[in-house]
Amino acid sequence: MFLDVAVPAGKEGHSYAGGTVKKANLLLLAIVLTAANCFAQYSYQAIDFTGAVRTRIFAVNNRGEFVGAFWDTANNAHAIFFDGKDLARVDPNGVIGQSTRSWAYALNDHGQMVGRILDSSGVFHGYLFDGTVITLMDYPGAASTESYGINNRGDIIGVFHDTGGILHSFQWHDGTFTQTDLPNGETVPLSINDQGEAVGEFADVPNTAGHGYLQLKNGSFTLYDVPGAPANSTFFISINNRNDILNIFQQMATRTLF
Repeated sequence: MFLDVAVPAGKEGHSYAGGTVKKANLLLLAIVLTAANCFAQYSYQAIDFTGAVRTRIFAVNNRGEFVGAFWDTANNAHAIFFDGKDLARVDPNGVIGQSTRSWAYALNDHGQMVGRILDSSGVFHGYLFDGTVITLMDYPGAASTESYGINNRGDIIGVFHDTGGILHSFQWHDGTFTQTDLPNGETVPLSINDQGEAVGEFADVPNTAGHGYLQLKNGSFTLYDVPGAPANSTFFISINNRNDILNIFQQMATRTLF
């Protein structure tokens, strides 16, 4: 089942917190960026980091904590975290906060968060941060690494570029990296639940959003497209432990990166 949810008119530049939709089994929430307003049944709160040009919230956990990034006047991104009381920069005086740019993409119910930083040499590194200890994540032999999702077991998903510039997906479990590419295309995993099921974006046509995918722990996978959406315009951004899936499709089948 697909449910359309539209961005409120004039509010596209804000991030939002609040509003839940509960459906059984596999629920695909199609967020149509230019669809008609259908927000009457939900309540939302705009989130804007003080002094920021723009703010993005990427993930929220079951404790109501969330992570994201804000952009300053120089268009540099900085990772942010809301602990239930205060919205603040992540590790402001440490490796994350002092990097050229930083993003916080996901967090679990233990408060562990993952994301990416850009160092002074222009190289991306993934990271795991538990509020005290920072672990930089670099896929062995890769030119760059980015961490996008984490579950309550501490499994982490993300992408890396090899030395030839080719993008690959990975999963990190108990200190070991495993490459998790789907065949014949570009795979970008964005979320993983506690059962080890991952969702994300699979593009078999270059420079498009491609298809949403669900990959099980055993490696088997299924591709999905929102009915009636333009070809190669769907991708999945989140999955929970009930197998509810959040996805986006775009009226223009082109990739949008943050």
